[in-house]
Amino acid sequence: KDVDKKILEEARRKKLNFEQAIEEKVFTIIGQGSIDFPGLFKLLDKNNYSGWMVIEQDVKFGATVVPPAESVAASLRYLHGVVRDLEAAPAR
Repeated sequence: KDVDKKILEEARRKKLNFEQAIEEKVFTIIGQGSIDFPGLFKLLDKNNYSGWMVIEQDVKFGATVVPPAESVAASLRYLHGVVRDLEAAPAR
Protein backbone atom coordinates (compact mmCIF):
# COMPACT_ATOMS: atom_id res chain seq x y z
CA LYS A 1 0.00 0.00 0.00
CA ASP A 2 1.01 3.59 -0.40
CA VAL A 3 -0.48 6.40 1.66
CA ASP A 4 -1.13 10.10 1.40
CA LYS A 5 0.74 11.34 4.47
CA LYS A 6 -1.47 14.40 4.96
CA ILE A 7 -4.67 12.37 4.83
CA LEU A 8 -3.18 9.75 7.16
CA GLU A 9 -2.24 12.43 9.70
CA GLU A 10 -5.73 13.92 9.46
CA ALA A 11 -7.33 10.47 9.85
CA ARG A 12 -5.27 9.87 12.97
CA ARG A 13 -6.15 13.33 14.34
CA LYS A 14 -9.85 12.63 13.77
CA LYS A 15 -9.43 9.07 15.15
CA LEU A 16 -11.02 7.60 12.02
CA ASN A 17 -11.29 3.84 11.79
CA PHE A 18 -9.80 1.94 8.85
CA GLU A 19 -12.95 2.06 6.72
CA GLN A 20 -13.40 5.78 7.35
CA ALA A 21 -9.77 6.44 6.39
CA ILE A 22 -10.31 4.53 3.15
CA GLU A 23 -13.35 6.70 2.43
CA GLU A 24 -11.12 9.75 2.93
CA LYS A 25 -8.78 8.23 0.28
CA VAL A 26 -5.82 7.64 2.60
CA PHE A 27 -4.39 5.12 0.13
CA THR A 28 -2.92 6.33 -3.15
CA ILE A 29 -1.76 4.75 -6.36
CA ILE A 30 1.54 3.11 -5.48
CA GLY A 31 4.34 5.58 -6.10
CA GLN A 32 2.17 8.65 -5.54
CA GLY A 33 2.22 8.52 -1.75
CA SER A 34 4.82 8.79 0.96
CA ILE A 35 6.17 5.22 1.06
CA ASP A 36 9.83 4.98 0.00
CA PHE A 37 9.55 1.95 -2.27
CA PRO A 38 13.08 2.29 -3.72
CA GLY A 39 14.42 2.32 -0.15
CA LEU A 40 12.27 -0.68 0.78
CA PHE A 41 13.46 -2.67 -2.22
CA LYS A 42 17.10 -1.74 -1.48
CA LEU A 43 16.67 -2.95 2.10
CA LEU A 44 15.13 -6.22 0.92
CA ASP A 45 17.99 -6.71 -1.55
CA LYS A 46 20.61 -5.89 1.11
CA ASN A 47 19.11 -8.60 3.31
CA ASN A 48 18.95 -11.12 0.43
CA TYR A 49 15.17 -11.39 0.64
CA SER A 50 13.87 -13.65 -2.10
CA GLY A 51 10.37 -14.49 -0.91
CA TRP A 52 6.92 -13.29 -1.83
CA MET A 53 5.60 -9.77 -1.55
CA VAL A 54 1.99 -8.68 -1.77
CA ILE A 55 1.24 -5.21 -3.06
CA GLU A 56 -2.30 -4.03 -2.56
CA GLN A 57 -4.44 -0.95 -2.56
CA ASP A 58 -7.66 -0.41 -0.65
CA VAL A 59 -10.42 1.76 -2.06
CA LYS A 60 -14.10 2.22 -1.37
CA PHE A 61 -16.01 0.16 -3.92
CA GLY A 62 -17.73 2.40 -6.46
CA ALA A 63 -16.08 5.58 -5.17
CA THR A 64 -12.74 5.62 -6.96
CA VAL A 65 -11.49 8.60 -8.92
CA VAL A 66 -9.26 6.38 -11.04
CA PRO A 67 -10.77 3.08 -12.25
CA PRO A 68 -9.17 0.12 -10.43
CA ALA A 69 -7.65 -1.39 -13.60
CA GLU A 70 -5.90 1.91 -14.37
CA SER A 71 -4.73 2.26 -10.77
CA VAL A 72 -3.26 -1.24 -10.74
CA ALA A 73 -1.58 -0.67 -14.11
CA ALA A 74 -0.02 2.61 -12.90
CA SER A 75 1.14 0.95 -9.67
CA LEU A 76 2.74 -1.93 -11.56
CA ARG A 77 4.46 0.43 -14.02
CA TYR A 78 5.92 2.34 -11.09
CA LEU A 79 7.10 -0.80 -9.27
CA HIS A 80 8.60 -2.28 -12.44
CA GLY A 81 10.48 0.99 -12.90
CA VAL A 82 11.79 0.85 -9.33
CA VAL A 83 13.06 -2.70 -9.84
CA ARG A 84 14.53 -1.84 -13.25
CA ASP A 85 16.39 1.15 -11.77
CA LEU A 86 17.76 -0.96 -8.91
CA GLU A 87 18.91 -3.66 -11.32
CA ALA A 88 20.66 -1.02 -13.46
CA ALA A 89 22.41 0.61 -10.51
CA PRO A 90 26.08 -0.27 -10.06
CA ALA A 91 26.73 -2.88 -7.37
CA ARG A 92 28.29 -1.58 -4.18
